[in-house]
Amino acid sequence: MIYMRWFVICVILSSSGCAARSSIVKSSEARTIEAMKMDLEIQERDKIFKVYDNYAPNTIILAYEKVYGGTFKVYGGTFDIAKNYLQYNKTTDNPTYDGFWIWLTKNLWYKDWFDKGDEFGVGQSMIDNRFNDKEYIEIRKNYELLEKMSE
Repeated sequence: MIYMRWFVICVILSSSGCAARSSIVKSSEARTIEAMKMDLEIQERDKIFKVYDNYAPNTIILAYEKVYGGTFKVYGGTFDIAKNYLQYNKTTDNPTYDGFWIWLTKNLWYKDWFDKGDEFGVGQSMIDNRFNDKEYIEIRKNYELLEKMSE
């Protein structure tokens, strides 16, 4: 009888140990997949920067990327940000994160409003009030931090 109890206890302990080991294996596999995704995203970002490096400071692209998502995001990914920044950069001699925000508002995000003349001034008020916008504030902080890090 005593042997039977010990046997049952040993079976329970060993099965819980197997379950713990299998969860450790699964979590390490998940970390490996996450690490692979991160490496792939970094490689893709590097390719994008090589293409756009002659046209745009990477700090502006990175400042926007931190707010709008990484390389593989459908809207606002690194590629889209860099592509739109290239278009903006053709319109100015002095590109800034602030000027890029205004360009995006007028030419991409709310283009219809400005094409129709923005008769009520809603788009212009959004541009004027961008300093109160949470996303704009984050982009500005990111940009200033990246500029300090590059000094």
